[in-house]
Amino acid sequence: MKKLVLAAVLFSVFFLTACARNPATGGYAFNFYSDAQEYQMGEEYHPQLVAQYGEYADQNLHNYVQDIVNRLGDASHRPDLNYRVTLLDTPEINAFAIPGGRVYVCRGLLIYINSEAELAGVMGHEIGHVTAKHSVQQMSKQQGLDFGLLLGALFLAKDSEQNAQNFLDLGGAVSNLAMLSYSREDEMEADRLGLEYAHKAGFSPLGIEQVMKMFERLSGKQSGLSLMLSSHPTSETRSKQARIEVRKLEENQNINRDLERNTYLGKIKNIITGRNPERGVVNNGSFYSAYYQLTFNGGGGKFSLDNGYLMAWQNPQQTVAAQLDLLEMNNNPEKTRTTQTEKSLGTTAHTVAGRNWNNSRGNVYIYLAQAKDGYYQISQYFNIYRGKMLCLTVTEKLSGQQTTLVNFDSALQNLRPLSAAEAEQIKSARLEIYTARAGDTWESLAKTYFPGAEAQKLAWFNGCELTDSLPEKIKLGLF
Repeated sequence: MKKLVLAAVLFSVFFLTACARNPATGGYAFNFYSDAQEYQMGEEYHPQLVAQYGEYADQNLHNYVQDIVNRLGDASHRPDLNYRVTLLDTPEINAFAIPGGRVYVCRGLLIYINSEAELAGVMGHEIGHVTAKHSVQQMSKQQGLDFGLLLGALFLAKDSEQNAQNFLDLGGAVSNLAMLSYSREDEMEADRLGLEYAHKAGFSPLGIEQVMKMFERLSGKQSGLSLMLSSHPTSETRSKQARIEVRKLEENQNINRDLERNTYLGKIKNIITGRNPERGVVNNGSFYSAYYQLTFNGGGGKFSLDNGYLMAWQNPQQTVAAQLDLLEMNNNPEKTRTTQTEKSLGTTAHTVAGRNWNNSRGNVYIYLAQAKDGYYQISQYFNIYRGKMLCLTVTEKLSGQQTTLVNFDSALQNLRPLSAAEAEQIKSARLEIYTARAGDTWESLAKTYFPGAEAQKLAWFNGCELTDSLPEKIKLGLF
């Protein structure tokens, strides 16, 4: 009995100290984090996101999106926050926010959006996550669940260590399902807040409906199972809810019905539509980076990009893998090298004879690792290139414990500087904005500009159905 009373007292103190008022809803919820801590978390995580995706360097487009976010932030429940936009240089169709007012939109999503009102709806949704403190509340809820599980396990551990572990395992599963249900509620709440902020800021609230239709077209119908386990409501569900909220606004007051399509399309004209060659592209079995002027011949292997490295590659037999990094040195090349070696290989890596590359000699470090299926060799090469520390890491499965540099030397030989003339040939695929002419149809445009592509996809890409008449401005250049 004493244990139960003590547990109840501890959990009550924990619960009461963690409850805080939600600035967007007025209700109370778990929150262990102050505004200052929110801001600090965002600032610490921001560089990692930029390093992973890269920042899209279009100052005019950035200023345009930032102006929209400023207006939405001023209309929000937390107008005191400094909402800062980052355009991410990736074709992913996504936008998100992190605690403290950092808001991100991927280049790929900007391409699929068709109006200023739609962009305001998306950005308003992300600001809604921030104003309602969804991220920090989710983290706080998880801490609360973990505390309760740990407390229960401690009291069970005296009777049976296995009972305590079973309790933790079961509790962990319940915890994950609880977090999924909260995520659904958070998404619906962010939709409602985003629509409210867009309307108050002077944008058309009709844009959010168009965005939901776009996501429906991209994702298709979800099965009941995927709906149950999804951390987000289906776009169809959210679209219905958005229509209900818009109708409420229409009943009570006048709304702006101008989506500002042409204004928006003028801002995204010439935006890069695929991978940015500056960050690196794969073409004809080789990797090319126009910005760093590097190329790597894959020899029939498989490349993967946007995974934290400039480039990752695996040979056809899946026995050798290579990763390429270009690291900031901060005026201390040796510290950069040692930090990367310790991070990747541990402190037990030993130096072997250097290797010549690009008319200079670089250091090579080797680490031998043992796994269940045998031994692996990890080799790293360091050299200074274009003001950065170039790091080539090669991992290979060995037949025994004898180290070798055969595969490593082959990978190093496949890496070479790209000439300025070669870099110039790597062109970016960009979005074209076409002005419709008399006699144009979705079918005729698809046939002229995208042989083999469906007219339906072109219409959807422009936020239309195949039966709709052509708008004045039409997006081309993605297919």
